[in-house]
Amino acid sequence: MLGIEFSPPKSLKLKAGWRNVERVKKGIFAQLIVMELMREHRLLTQVSAHGVDIVKFLPPLVVGEEEIDYALEALDHVISEAHRFPEGSGAWPRGW
Repeated sequence: MLGIEFSPPKSLKLKAGWRNVERVKKGIFAQLIVMELMREHRLLTQVSAHGVDIVKFLPPLVVGEEEIDYALEALDHVISEAHRFPEGSGAWPRGW
């Protein structure tokens, strides 16, 4: 198992977006990451607990480099999209 904990960004612009998202519900940022990983990349992950910003990865016992690379690229893509929120493409988070 691997857990990645997210914390408020250091830049003022990103920190403002973080605060706006977290005002909706504490821990919602991690849930948005999980939703985008599934929707965009069909990568099944999980939020570790209610109200925390930790995304949990549970890879199979036997996993190859190709699968690990795919997961890392997917995570990088989703986090890059999150950096463009709120003014970026307007597509992240979807459904809001």
